Amino acid sequence: MKLVAGHRVVRVSMSMKVKLFPSLAAVLLLSGAGCASFRNPDMTRIRISGPSDETFTAKYRGQKGTGDITTEMRSSGPVTALDVPGGMFECEISRPHREVEVGVEFVRAGKSVYRTTIPPGSFGIRVTNAGGDWRRETY
Repeated sequence: MKLVAGHRVVRVSMSMKVKLFPSLAAVLLLSGAGCASFRNPDMTRIRISGPSDETFTAKYRGQKGTGDITTEMRSSGPVTALDVPGGMFECEISRPHREVEVGVEFVRAGKSVYRTTIPPGSFGIRVTNAGGDWRRETY
């Protein structure tokens, strides 16, 4: 492999490539994740973990507006359902299928601030955040 630095050609050995790639990948991953997580600290991200191909509806009402979204899970990993502006809000997360437990996490400035679940047998949950006072109601 040849890298061009200015007008000089730098040759990189195979062992150096093997050592460089993981380090470079880690730097790019961390810098990209850091930028995305801290881009707007006034947003609360709602992340849902559940079975693949499940449909969810997320609605919120807050000090800076209202909104809703319907999303379908594509994998069993966490999926960002909604970014909610402001620190005080109420949201409802519901689903048509009630057979399995679903995890819900609220992330602010890249850090988890509240975790809960939608238990099996229920349609959904209503979560309120009033200045750090988190409450959950199952329905």
